[in-house]
Amino acid sequence: MSVPEAPERLVVRFRPSGRNLVWSALITIASCAAVGWYWGHLPDGIEHWMLITAAALIIFFLGLVPLVRWASHSYRITTRRVIARSGVVTHNEHEIAHSTGYAIKMRRGPIQRLFGEGTITLTSGNESLVLRHVPNVLLVHEVLADELEHAQVAARRAAYGPGGVYFTPMQ
Repeated sequence: MSVPEAPERLVVRFRPSGRNLVWSALITIASCAAVGWYWGHLPDGIEHWMLITAAALIIFFLGLVPLVRWASHSYRITTRRVIARSGVVTHNEHEIAHSTGYAIKMRRGPIQRLFGEGTITLTSGNESLVLRHVPNVLLVHEVLADELEHAQVAARRAAYGPGGVYFTPMQ
């Protein structure tokens, strides 16, 4: 009789840090303010539709596109694997299983330290997974190390098979 495998559970789900969206928000606010300011004070030869079109293009390319790119990235850590998803039109998914074992490398620049974020690189053999702009990077690093340890313990227990020898502490 084999032991049933535990179902995969979601441990944590997060998006990259939204720090880079500050510029998009400021540009959007400034564009709206400029439209309001220049609405009644347009120079000769420039019409209102030109002002609205220019503001709409600025808001779309410098405000909305970065927001959609940010929203299309997500990271998930489950009890079995780490999954990185990205893409708006075509979805790209990259994952690495805890059971394969991997090295965890964390990198933080001075600005990233200030905001408590960083970049985590998971390397297993010839494949690697890079998690960029991770918020609460120290906590995520700790969760990854814990899940990796749990996967290794489960693999050792599974190696014994049903009816295998398990060591119990002395009483």
